[in-house]
Amino acid sequence: MAKTEWQWHYLAEDYNESATDSSTIRLKLPEREQISVIDVEIYAKQHVPNVAYDIMDVPEKLEVIADGSSVLYSMCPETAQFIHFATIRSLPLDVKMFDIDKIPHFRCKIPFGRWERDEDYMLDTSVYTNVYLEIPWSLNTSYFESHSFSYTIRYLRPIQHLSPKGFIRSRDIEYGSHAWTATGHHYVDLPLKYPWYMLGCRIYDIDADMVADIPHVKLDIDDGRLVLVDEDTDDIMRDNTERLPSPLIIPWKIVCSGGLTQYLRSYLGRTYEAHLQPYGTQLESVLKQMLNAQRITFDTVCSAGVGYTAQTGCLNVSLVGEAFNCCIIIKDWYLNWFEPVPHEPFPVGDHSMADIDFEHIAVTVDDLVIFLQEVCPLKI
Repeated sequence: MAKTEWQWHYLAEDYNESATDSSTIRLKLPEREQISVIDVEIYAKQHVPNVAYDIMDVPEKLEVIADGSSVLYSMCPETAQFIHFATIRSLPLDVKMFDIDKIPHFRCKIPFGRWERDEDYMLDTSVYTNVYLEIPWSLNTSYFESHSFSYTIRYLRPIQHLSPKGFIRSRDIEYGSHAWTATGHHYVDLPLKYPWYMLGCRIYDIDADMVADIPHVKLDIDDGRLVLVDEDTDDIMRDNTERLPSPLIIPWKIVCSGGLTQYLRSYLGRTYEAHLQPYGTQLESVLKQMLNAQRITFDTVCSAGVGYTAQTGCLNVSLVGEAFNCCIIIKDWYLNWFEPVPHEPFPVGDHSMADIDFEHIAVTVDDLVIFLQEVCPLKI
């Protein structure tokens, strides 16, 4: 068999939305094309930076829709980046900056195979009448320069025509906040139509450790006849670090307002270390750096003879931890890197029911997302 050659092709290159600050990227994918991944890059210019609002907050979701109703991919930005991480096995190359006139970038790849350049699983647009990439977005002009929203979209295709078996569909199947007033259990029913390739969740509470909020997870098939997972969340997180690249490092470049208890979003479910390095001549000391759940807090001061005074300045920050974007794999049937062939997907269609049981404390969770990868035929 001849070696397959692959080629990147642009759908949009450095396109600027010069007349609006809220719309939907809607790009038709080429007809009769085979696509391994779609690479998305979104960016805009800051004018009043605010750590509570990041470029990742600009897109609402990323979707690929066929023939108006068939969902081939649908994820929020955080889970989309995690699927990139789990599939490509590297962190998306974001540019995280907190400064006036800087241009932060959000990036992720939308995969349709078990890995990039998977010859057996990919999206084949020839089986549909039309296929669109859709990304609704809204730019908060309190923090970003009006009409500065821009994007680059490209896709990876094989030059030789291949004969794929199907594609891997990634999608969020439930999401939203929860205000639990007492300890208990939250159950989520799972779809049974297509075999599973991976199942995971995002537990986002900026003020608390994700393990504290939901300490135990159970994946139940056929009402207890087959229990695939029945583990504490911290043990699942540890299993993730053994299967995925670890530890994770999130870099930031920020300008500090100066003073006590400033904070920065970590984009990690658990942060082990925070390395804060001043640059320039303004800032002499960074004191009392603290780890606080899914963000870090810190003080920026300078010595003033006796004690310390608040001081503005610039910092390079490197955060080290696990659970990228507060996401974890609950169960997967990925390629085992110590075996020559992939595992078979889980035949959930042979069963009558499946659900996840999240054991939780009395807490308000900002967002609990359940995401799923399914092995689908070329046309669904």
